[in-house]
Amino acid sequence: MLKHLQYNVDKLIFLRNGMREALVAPLDFTSLRNAVTEFEQHRDEHAWQIELNRRRTLPVNGVSDALVSEGNLLSRENESLDNEITAALEVGYLLRLAHNSSSMVEQAVYVSRAGFYVSTLPTLFTRNVPTRYYGYVTQPWFIGHSQRENRHRAVRWFTSQPEHASNTRTNFQCSGNFFKN
Repeated sequence: MLKHLQYNVDKLIFLRNGMREALVAPLDFTSLRNAVTEFEQHRDEHAWQIELNRRRTLPVNGVSDALVSEGNLLSRENESLDNEITAALEVGYLLRLAHNSSSMVEQAVYVSRAGFYVSTLPTLFTRNVPTRYYGYVTQPWFIGHSQRENRHRAVRWFTSQPEHASNTRTNFQCSGNFFKN
């Protein structure tokens, strides 16, 4: 079990490093630039999804500026927001490659304070995006990465009890912050 945990922590750190690199030096593809334009067109909608190629990348799912402005820990006041959108699509590609059914990991997800997420667990209907996003940003593993809670931006471990009484396994979450600020 310890070997599997270490492997998954290493994978998380790899994904974090990939995301950081994509933020600093995003790929210059027309499709990624078009995704930024699409984000600008949809950011006022209650919920939206941006997809490049369903077979290669995971979609970016997001909520409106209005919903983001309601959260204390959320903000779109970010000078590198365009890079974060394209980086999320790039990490969606890495998540699709890195996630497999033989892994102990049930879900891998990138959640942005700017109102969007990428997840290996599909959001089938756009109308479900706000509920999923709210569910993510209210989890201890998300709140625990605020500047106040995690000044050193370290990888952190969290445990939770299963939602269903029939499931007796304890859930472990390993989370890391992508930003150094």
